[in-house]
Amino acid sequence: MPVALPPPPAPPHDWNGFKIEFKYERFDSALWRRAYAWRPQHFIGVHLNQAGLVPAWQFIRDHNFRSRISFQVHDEIAISVPNFTEAWDLARMLHGSLEREQTFEGERLSIPADFA
Repeated sequence: MPVALPPPPAPPHDWNGFKIEFKYERFDSALWRRAYAWRPQHFIGVHLNQAGLVPAWQFIRDHNFRSRISFQVHDEIAISVPNFTEAWDLARMLHGSLEREQTFEGERLSIPADFA
């Protein structure tokens, strides 16, 4: 028996310069979940690069740190640091950059950043 699903919130046609279209896919519950999850998942990747990866690289370069960015994958940046001082300075800078409040559908939210 077919299940009637409400339409997902329509992603803006051009959001941050990226488009998403599902015009050749059958609308079912799996597609609805994909469409609904696309915007926040996309935002995290863009936000991590713009507020994490790029500022970390610039901070390391500008302060002549010996730290190195090892990799960035999904929702994580791994940085190799030679000492506690560099680790602390990078963590403080990234905490301020990554945890800035963002507005999602009229609600102001911040995304927590964990450091290990």
